[in-house]
Amino acid sequence: MVDVSVLNLREFLSAFYPGETVMIEYDTVSMPEVLFYLIYLNRENRPVLIDDVADTLCETLTKLEFMGFDVSGFNDVPVIKIGGGERNCGNVLGEVDVDRYSLDISYYGRIVEKASFNDVVLNPVLGVHKLFLALERRGALRLVKNIATFEGDKRRIAFYFINRDVVEMSYPELLPLLEEIASTVMNWSFEGEEFVLYVSKSANLNIMGKGISFTLDEISSL
Repeated sequence: MVDVSVLNLREFLSAFYPGETVMIEYDTVSMPEVLFYLIYLNRENRPVLIDDVADTLCETLTKLEFMGFDVSGFNDVPVIKIGGGERNCGNVLGEVDVDRYSLDISYYGRIVEKASFNDVVLNPVLGVHKLFLALERRGALRLVKNIATFEGDKRRIAFYFINRDVVEMSYPELLPLLEEIASTVMNWSFEGEEFVLYVSKSANLNIMGKGISFTLDEISSL
């Protein structure tokens, strides 16, 4: 792995192409909220749309506040809520229901169309692994298919934050399928005192096999 400074994270994130599905795998204790915050911080004035599954956004912002980060900028960020939840964070554009077999992907598309973004949207998807706990097997397979349908949609760059431990516990055979449909697969971990982001697969060969490592102190100084 090639380490680069956290100050080059913006350049690193610019390596993703419009239409990409970027899968970010993490384990339960690696604090993915830090990477979510960095993607937002380095958005380069691009619009952001957050898919919030089962109140994961509010959980994420609370953890960031505990770590001393300013999350007030998220108050006006457009959000689509998926799979219910009792807490609203950000500017909620609409809610998409989930039953035990599927989610209403056509209604999701109508919400996005209504938002009328005028640039490529950075689209973090938080808590998607929770859907695998709620869906039966047929619905879980359909969810993977739905994710695949958005690959190549040049209106957005999607970042799916996926708890690897949860997916492997629920439907372990689906993790390789998700990795296969994603154009980029990154692994996020906390090793010693450093966060590490490593690219194991990418449509951009310039970042394939490369990574970034940094400490929490480096992030706090940005």
